[in-house]
Amino acid sequence: MPIQRPLYLINERARAGPKTRGLLFAARRFARREPLGTLLVLGCLWLLLPGFAPGEDVAPNPNTAATLDARPVDGAEGRGNARSPDPRRAVPAAAARNLLEQVLLVADAEARDEVRDALNVDDIASADLVREANRLVVTREGAQYALSFDATLQTKLSTWLEKKDPLRGAFVALDPRDGRVLAFVEHARKSAGVVHPALSASPPSASVFKIFTSLALFTKAPDYDLNDKVCYHGGFRGLRKGNIVDDKRRDTACVTLTNAFAKSTNAVFAKMAYRHLSLEDYEDLGETLGYDDARAPLPFPFDYEVGAFTLSEEPIERARQAAGFWSSHLSPVQGALLAAVLANDGVLKTPWLVDEVAREGVQQYKAGEAEALRVLAPEPVQAVRSLMSDTGTKGTGRKYIGASRRLRTIGVPCKSGTLSGYKGDKTRYTWFVGFAPAENPTIAFAAMI
Repeated sequence: MPIQRPLYLINERARAGPKTRGLLFAARRFARREPLGTLLVLGCLWLLLPGFAPGEDVAPNPNTAATLDARPVDGAEGRGNARSPDPRRAVPAAAARNLLEQVLLVADAEARDEVRDALNVDDIASADLVREANRLVVTREGAQYALSFDATLQTKLSTWLEKKDPLRGAFVALDPRDGRVLAFVEHARKSAGVVHPALSASPPSASVFKIFTSLALFTKAPDYDLNDKVCYHGGFRGLRKGNIVDDKRRDTACVTLTNAFAKSTNAVFAKMAYRHLSLEDYEDLGETLGYDDARAPLPFPFDYEVGAFTLSEEPIERARQAAGFWSSHLSPVQGALLAAVLANDGVLKTPWLVDEVAREGVQQYKAGEAEALRVLAPEPVQAVRSLMSDTGTKGTGRKYIGASRRLRTIGVPCKSGTLSGYKGDKTRYTWFVGFAPAENPTIAFAAMI
């Protein structure tokens, strides 16, 4: 099978023990049935499992020393990705290829503008990618730019997508503690009509929009009890007025909001939106998250399309949309940014892509502290994190997480979503957005195929 060689390579590189080899065997069998799940598991395994620690040839990453306890809040300064220069890490000159639209530095304006002018997609798209230890390096006009990617994660996922050859696919991952871009992988056939699927917001957000609805609910009603049960009927493949308006005679199935989120119960979220949320509640949250022209989108090292939602003023139709039926779109970059905000209690460390710049072996730039942006209040974020906790083990995400006992143990708060046939488009879009581990997350990600 095409997926087996990358998994075997990981096994060899990690010098895995018997338990890890058993996990890989389960993952290979799982790969044949759930390709998107494999994309997620492959990414999470490499970064999270002790048995998959990089070999001796891989330089340690001092960025991961920062913890959630050390992060700045509400504008306070923190460790970010600050590191002392190491003269032994001079980057040799080499031709390189970068998959990104443009590259920025998280530094002063002069350094940022210099790198922006030095690198562009036309210069680097046709070159070859060069790997130095666990870093990827791009060379331009005699200067070497060491990128923030985890080289193994980036290359393995790129290989996987190329071999599977979906119509379009993307995986974007960040370290929520310091803003490091861990992976930016994308693939598209010519027939897909999109050049950069990771940046495109054309896919419908599907049930991932339930995260947005949940944030709006807990922002408006912070004391809402997650254990309160909501009774419903139907709504599995579509929502009619009868599924949204309360009907004591027919609403015989009762679940908590946590269970409804885990199993993506459409009728429950439609009812909650119908009961509690106005159009203004959604618009306010949309402006906060950069969905509105009144505020710039959340920062990222390169430009991306901002997903839009167009909700109806009619309450029944808006309740249907709140469950993820049409009218909302999302780009994988935006999904990863949302996951990073949730993973860090509402704070976004400004994502960065360039670790250092060297010329003729002399270091000219080293990435400094990433700015901390308070995007959401911690209370609604913590409530939504609680909702997401069961999705990977008891809900719609269990088929993606279930192949790994380790992933179940550490916890992968997440939300999946699938939608097809939107406005005549027969493409089936599948989403997976989340972060891991559940406590002190080290990766926030969005996968779309």
